[in-house]
Amino acid sequence: MTTASFYDEDEAATATAGTGQNLMKANLFNLIVVASNPERITRCQELIRIITEKYPCRIIFVKADPTNEADYVRSTTTLQTVGTGSNRVLCDLITIEASLTQFPKIPYLVLPHILPDLPLSILLSADPTTDKLILPELQSAAQRVIFDVDEIENISQYAQRILAALEHLTCDCIDMHWAQTRAWRDALSRVFNTSELFSQLFKSKTIQLSYVSAPEKRNVKSRPELQAIYIVAWLAAKLGWSLLSIEREEKNIRISFKYDHVSVIISLVPKDTEILPAGALFSFEAMSHCDFHFLVAHENDPKIVKVHASNPERCEMPYSIFLPNYQNGPALVSELFYQAPSEHYLAALKELSHIMWSQA
Repeated sequence: MTTASFYDEDEAATATAGTGQNLMKANLFNLIVVASNPERITRCQELIRIITEKYPCRIIFVKADPTNEADYVRSTTTLQTVGTGSNRVLCDLITIEASLTQFPKIPYLVLPHILPDLPLSILLSADPTTDKLILPELQSAAQRVIFDVDEIENISQYAQRILAALEHLTCDCIDMHWAQTRAWRDALSRVFNTSELFSQLFKSKTIQLSYVSAPEKRNVKSRPELQAIYIVAWLAAKLGWSLLSIEREEKNIRISFKYDHVSVIISLVPKDTEILPAGALFSFEAMSHCDFHFLVAHENDPKIVKVHASNPERCEMPYSIFLPNYQNGPALVSELFYQAPSEHYLAALKELSHIMWSQA
């Protein structure tokens, strides 16, 4: 993809006055960002910062307030500087704020701001299957829709809705929570990288995944365990396990699978730690029926997990695996915008569409 640059004398003057030097305006693509509550707006602002640091683009930020009954719509355009030193450039930030009564107008306010010669991506801070006003009007022009779901009442129904939507979408559809599991999926693939080790994973007796718990003040519909659930569904699909039951035990989730008339119990356990953001996986521990033991866990470094492996005959030397920052770093941005949709994601969704997942 080539960089498209746009520049006029008025903007040059603004850049000169604000920075003491002329800066080129650069936009690699259009990005429409939609958020509808203060917490999600703050989250999207951080994502915009991370995205533009790596890929300068035209941002059209829609801040919709469904709780405000006042009749208003506001639009502002600013230039923001991204990069450092001689690599600094300018990119557009168009902000559109609207009340509930003005929601139907938003697509028509957005369309004139889209640069027609550049690709369009949409970042939706909500369930894409429940948006009936904005996404349906804009998705036909988009090459990619990225969604970041914070609240899910019923995981089984959610997976069914996403699967149904994927059959009709003409653009790529990327789930941010799935993208954030990339580092752990790669790490586990490296740990169980031989037929013997993969066989021991298949023959697991118990598995425990710990994930970073959310603050107590978070909404009860919030799902900090979603990334851990995605890892479980990915493993079940990859290993061919059959779901038996799902139970909640206070804050823990207990999931039972079977294979070859043998059961495996998986526990999802929240963990309090400040080294990783809420929802991120902290550790993976597996014990096989043959007493092979594996522990893959962060210790004090968010970028590294330590791998411990042992069996009844020997204990392997521990080793470390570097984890790129797919939670809120440049690796996540590349995954969201430049990687093809994952077939494993579809397999995981099919696992999660089982009605028993409604109990999670």
